[in-house]
Amino acid sequence: MLPMRNYPHSIRRAFYAILLCLCLAIPASARAAQTSIVYEGKDGPGKGRHVVFLSGDEEYRSEEGLPMLAKILSQRHGFKCTVLFALDPDGTINPDNTKSLPGAEALDSADAVVMLLRFRAWPDDQMKHFVDAYERGVPIIGLRTATHSFNTSGTYQSYNEFGKKVLGERWVNHWGNHKSEATLGIIESAAKEDAVMHGVTDVFGTTDVYEAYPPADAKILFRGQVLKGMTHDAPPADYKKKRATDKAEQGVNDPMMAVAWTRINKNDVGKENKILCTTMGAATDLQNESLRRLVVNGVYWGLGMEVPAKADVTYVDEYKPTMYGFGGYRKGIRPEDHALGKVLIESGDKRVSQASPQTPSTTSAKTTASGEAATPLTLKKGDHIAIIGNVLPDRMQHDGYLETLIYARHPQQDLVVRNLSASGDEVNTWQRSENFGSRDEWLTKAQADVIFAFFGFNESFKGEAGLPQFKVNLDKFLKETAAKNYSGKGAPRIVLFSPALDEKTQDPNFPDPAAVNANVRLYAAAMAEVARANNVQFVDLVGPTKELFAAAAKQGKSLTLDGHYLTEEADKLLAPVMFRGIFDETPPAGDFEKLRAAVNDKSAEWHSRYRTIDGYNVYGGRSQMAYESGKNGPKITNYKVMQEEMSQRDVMTANRDKRVWSVAQGKDIPVDDSNLPPVTKIESNELGPNPDGSWPYLSGEEAISKMKVAKGCKVTLFASEEQFPELVNPLQMAFDTKGRLWISA
Repeated sequence: MLPMRNYPHSIRRAFYAILLCLCLAIPASARAAQTSIVYEGKDGPGKGRHVVFLSGDEEYRSEEGLPMLAKILSQRHGFKCTVLFALDPDGTINPDNTKSLPGAEALDSADAVVMLLRFRAWPDDQMKHFVDAYERGVPIIGLRTATHSFNTSGTYQSYNEFGKKVLGERWVNHWGNHKSEATLGIIESAAKEDAVMHGVTDVFGTTDVYEAYPPADAKILFRGQVLKGMTHDAPPADYKKKRATDKAEQGVNDPMMAVAWTRINKNDVGKENKILCTTMGAATDLQNESLRRLVVNGVYWGLGMEVPAKADVTYVDEYKPTMYGFGGYRKGIRPEDHALGKVLIESGDKRVSQASPQTPSTTSAKTTASGEAATPLTLKKGDHIAIIGNVLPDRMQHDGYLETLIYARHPQQDLVVRNLSASGDEVNTWQRSENFGSRDEWLTKAQADVIFAFFGFNESFKGEAGLPQFKVNLDKFLKETAAKNYSGKGAPRIVLFSPALDEKTQDPNFPDPAAVNANVRLYAAAMAEVARANNVQFVDLVGPTKELFAAAAKQGKSLTLDGHYLTEEADKLLAPVMFRGIFDETPPAGDFEKLRAAVNDKSAEWHSRYRTIDGYNVYGGRSQMAYESGKNGPKITNYKVMQEEMSQRDVMTANRDKRVWSVAQGKDIPVDDSNLPPVTKIESNELGPNPDGSWPYLSGEEAISKMKVAKGCKVTLFASEEQFPELVNPLQMAFDTKGRLWISA
């Protein structure tokens, strides 16, 4: 810009007026995005003090619980409160982004820090603000996964032990059963009169107890009683469990694990930090009044202020937290959506922030919150859905529950679903018969507009060492697939599914799946990360299958055949979970058994085509063998005839698609297979005596009469195709150890 000092005053004034108009004309989307939320304190004891809240965990919804606490401390107690979030480049909150803490400079003026973090790996320039605050000696309140806040490298790698060295414990183990055994706080008698416990009388949370052993210098405030269920009135659990530390067995509540404590930490530069740590603190836990009061009391105590006899912890705005779980955060929410007067709610099939009924809104009444990276799938008329992946979708096609829900929800869309999965498939592995065709070739044949991709389980057996290559392979697959045009209508929309957990079945003969599931969780988390980086929709099945298995176990049932293969009942229970993950809406309800039967009939026809037996003859080496059609006639290959038969099965499958569409619309039509393409007729090179050149087939008795039997031997007929028509085409036979003959036909 040219200097303005030599221009007349009137020109300068006109120039600035134009510049101001241009600035005001910049759309909101082009202005600097808000990276944090600041609540200025009202009058109160905390006036002039600054509390900084650090959110950033993938599971326990700190991005929802901490803004609620900050509103209480600012509006009820006068503290200025700043909440920092992990953000994506588009400014939306993404707690899965472990490398993000924009606005970290707010820590430079922090008088106290409240943190619920998990395995963060912030850049050094952001991490330094936290380290500086810690070294100043600010009091720190750590919630839930704060015990394992960091997983960084380089300059601040030593902070990976922050939980153990500062808060008093690191991540050890889930002591109660996750998502099925809640926690009741049992106050230590020696802590009842402690100032930080003022008004803290009845602590309850839906999260499970962590295994934890605070150091000797910690003062235990209360312990966690493991409950048999997820409600406050559930009885105490009474089983035994081995400790992770020394493998010794003890009662799960004898003694109970510490879940809240205080201590004084002397840091590396000689300053003291007052520490309050609790392994509770999920957004749902914070619905408990006493737990909210513990955090508020902790701020007063940490700052050396007089703790109120019973601090006011009533909500400022309505509070409806999301249930904890990996991948379950509300997509598309921005820091400003947590402003005073707003509340995050469920509204139909969208997540929005709107004016709170408790406080008049001073800003926009409604903000849509559908993030680009996880926009729910929308199906278009005529879409072709191709399903690829491992044994989970491979087995699903035989029960048809998910497909049925999709057709029931979209009866007018004339959808086409083709299952291309096989149990051994991996993101980088496609084992098929020779000349069967590549994955891309089959996706093109299926004209895929939408791809449901199930990976991660088979790959997980390579353990943690295989994660880097798996992420590379998955990233390559997503990028290359997104660049294709299988249908001729544009790039496919991809939905990526995590693997399901294995089940600890009711049958003690099957192994404990703990080690397998530990790897599955690692690979599911990696898939979520790669999906997010590629703006691909991701559906987590780890949490849901754990919940389903736990519920079944309480009824003494198993939902798998062997710990891994899901039963039909499991498919039925998992289908609505998957539907919600795909479409972010409630699945349709009703009696869909007729529709499911039509879907299964179609799928069976497709399975007999796509997974036809004897691929070596249909596609592989023997497919090129040629035989005379008639005596001295032209030679015709197996491949030619077999591919014509496969074309017939394609048409038969398409004919059954039409019936599925009809039944989905509440109608019905018969399947009409009169339109099948012809198959080349092969003449025998050894004509029989019948007029048409065929050979007569003898009955069993006639056949025996023409046999020459060795001396001392006898042939007895005990089954024939006349008695059992299903034996008309026997393929294999074998005797078992009881002398029984088994025949495959």
